[in-house]
Amino acid sequence: MSCSLVFQIFGINFMNRLLFLSTILMISLSLSSCHNFEGPTGPKLKGNLVGWTFLSGQRSETMESHSGVKISIEGTQYETSTDLYGYWELSDINAGTYNLIMSKTGYNTYKEFGYGITGNGTAYFNQKTLRQVPNGTIEDFTATFEDSLEGESYGAIMISGRYLRSSDEYYIPSRVYISIFLGLDSTLSGLPDQHEISRSAAVQWHDSTFTAIYHYSDAIESGDIQVSNGYYLIAYPKWSRGPRYYDPTINQNVQWPLGKESNVIFVDIPIEG
Repeated sequence: MSCSLVFQIFGINFMNRLLFLSTILMISLSLSSCHNFEGPTGPKLKGNLVGWTFLSGQRSETMESHSGVKISIEGTQYETSTDLYGYWELSDINAGTYNLIMSKTGYNTYKEFGYGITGNGTAYFNQKTLRQVPNGTIEDFTATFEDSLEGESYGAIMISGRYLRSSDEYYIPSRVYISIFLGLDSTLSGLPDQHEISRSAAVQWHDSTFTAIYHYSDAIESGDIQVSNGYYLIAYPKWSRGPRYYDPTINQNVQWPLGKESNVIFVDIPIEG
């Protein structure tokens, strides 16, 4: 074998080895750079949610039809309605944590916070019942300031009125209570995050009257309300043991919506000095 042929063969082998090593080096560099590379995400998991939501009347009787309850996931387009038997189904929900709302006009709303959908299957939601709200009316709603109560730094607000029951409520024992809300302007309402000053103004069965005393010294001293020369008040009927849900954003149990609101009234508060 001549020297020229040996060098040619060695040169070919050397070039092949060099190419092989270069290829390995490039692959190694590519793999090391993958630590900072975010590839495309895979398909999102989806799941279904089914359940039953029933309706009850003024006397807690079961309604003949349970249709028309809106089932929705807050902040999304997921929405459906119950059928005649109260059955509902939400399909193809992206996995995640949601707030589920059940509502129908004239009935208490139910809201479930932080419900988790894991996907890849069907979850069954615990059955719920929505009750008709009281549909009587509040009349003669008045409030006066009383500053002569012993031990009161700021006095108290004396509240009274009458609740006229609807025909559906005539045979219901004294289960209707009056919720009273207080605010600094006339646009106040009975929304769950408003300042509710009375949750236990019971309606008397024999004459339909209710009374309440608001001792607001503690509320002022704790900063719940501001000192003012007057306050607006509004009242709503509700069930003493009506359905409620827990709202973690305001840290309290909520019965919403309430019945028909009263007229808004204003009470003058004399401020010394």
